Amino acid sequence: MTTSPFDADRPPEPPRDGRRRRRRAGRRGDPNATVPDAEFRSYYGRPIVKQAPWGHEIAYYLFLGGLAAGSGLVGAGAHLTGRPTLRRNARLGALASVGLGGVALIADLGRPERALNMMRTAKADPPRRLV
Repeated sequence: MTTSPFDADRPPEPPRDGRRRRRRAGRRGDPNATVPDAEFRSYYGRPIVKQAPWGHEIAYYLFLGGLAAGSGLVGAGAHLTGRPTLRRNARLGALASVGLGGVALIADLGRPERALNMMRTAKADPPRRLV
């Protein structure tokens, strides 16, 4: 028996008496020896797909960020084509989306200083060549 830290995740094994036993279903023409229906269940009682570590706030943040970007592009297009009312409305929509997205980000992070720290931290890596 091992003492690995992963032993807690394994199901208990039945005790062995030293003899090897092999069971073959349907060996003697047993009519009840059929393959059982497949059951979709988890591995060792754990979910098959990991649960996301974030809540709905991040989904709102990402959606509102995309909405702000799209509104900014519509505003730029309206500026180029000479439509001042559409430009103003698109810019206001982008500003409102950025504000609500910031609120959703702060709600997810818990404290406003965490969001400010996230905005000030930038990791500049040089581009890598794929050769």
